[in-house]
Amino acid sequence: TVEGRPQIVLGASDRTPGKTGVSLYLFDPAGTGDNRVRPWGAIATDVVEPYGFCFARRGDEVHAILVGHEGELRQFILSVDAAGRPASREVRRAEIGSISEGCAADEATDALYINEENVGLWRYGLNPATGAARTLVQPIAKDRLVADAEGLTTLTDGDKRYLIASSQGDSTFPVWRIDGAAPEYQGRFKVVDGAVDGITGTDGLAAAGGAVGPFPEGVVVIQDDVNDVGTQNFKYVDWRDIRRALGL
Repeated sequence: TVEGRPQIVLGASDRTPGKTGVSLYLFDPAGTGDNRVRPWGAIATDVVEPYGFCFARRGDEVHAILVGHEGELRQFILSVDAAGRPASREVRRAEIGSISEGCAADEATDALYINEENVGLWRYGLNPATGAARTLVQPIAKDRLVADAEGLTTLTDGDKRYLIASSQGDSTFPVWRIDGAAPEYQGRFKVVDGAVDGITGTDGLAAAGGAVGPFPEGVVVIQDDVNDVGTQNFKYVDWRDIRRALGL
């Protein structure tokens, strides 16, 4: 709650010189015009080149997790001070090992997933007390996860939850089911030319299950690096198409 009413916090890693860290914004569902989304503040950090970023909830706490270009892992608890400004407290710092970017959390299993670009997909505990302990879910491998391993996102589909990754090296998207004791690989998909051009060279992606605008059962939004007109953009993919392709 900010300014006496519920608002949605948005965050992004920020590499701007002198401002490196996490830039925060507020989305006010009750606002109008430009006032609906506005800058709120930042989380300062010692990470020289922030790369990946994700939010997570642990009980009543909002956690902000930042991944650095050199493999730094920083985790913060975000709160609101008496003046309505963001306040943060660092609760974990660890070293992933090398260049890393993708970050996604699964609160239900208290798991944090991070892509180390040239090594593979790691599963950490979301609980900051677990420190640097981790399990390798998927090493970099042909026809599974090809370097660079980039963005990560989760999607809830009824009682099932999935993790989707960007295998940038071959422009595919491997999928794991993550609501069990351990992640289970489900296959991977590729987005090819159709009404618009296909998707290549993806850095980041995000997903939401359930009804989202014209998508009745979920949507995956994917950054596309190269397009017919030469500039990057974002593509919306119906979750039903992905589910059908993988037989989920």
